Amino acid sequence: MLLEKVKIPRVWADEIFYESEVIPVANTNPPLGVALTTGTIITGEATVAVASCRFTGSGIVTVEYIVQEELEVETPTGATFPLEYTFRFTRDYQFQKFFVPDPAVNNLYCEVFRFTGIVRITNIVVNETENVISFNNTVSLQTKLKALEDIQEFVSLGTRPNVLTFPVAVEPA
Repeated sequence: MLLEKVKIPRVWADEIFYESEVIPVANTNPPLGVALTTGTIITGEATVAVASCRFTGSGIVTVEYIVQEELEVETPTGATFPLEYTFRFTRDYQFQKFFVPDPAVNNLYCEVFRFTGIVRITNIVVNETENVISFNNTVSLQTKLKALEDIQEFVSLGTRPNVLTFPVAVEPA
């Protein structure tokens, strides 16, 4: 039987965490010559990324998110202008099923296994007197995290379940 020593990640915990963050944008001015009025709309795209994921306690991970928005504001008169924002925020998550022996705790690292979300622009308020617009970014995320430890194990090569390899006994004639 052939053996090989391999390095593999051991999964100590995995869990899905949900987060919703409201990021207000207040009193944004348009370019000179553009008048904001009721009926102004905002469209665009948002990119959300996990910047970091690290253990900060026993079963607690701190995740830092980055939100990058490329928006366009359009007034009822057809005038448009771009808005671009970048936000960062952090969240602490506690694994509920975290049973790790003490020696392994210091070797753990966090991995993002699955990540989905949506960004909504809400509460758009146009102040025509001051010619400014305010709104909220509502970022809703689902993040599946794993608590991992790299380990080294011996694995057998070329064998399958329910298959045995053994020496053949040869009897002298």
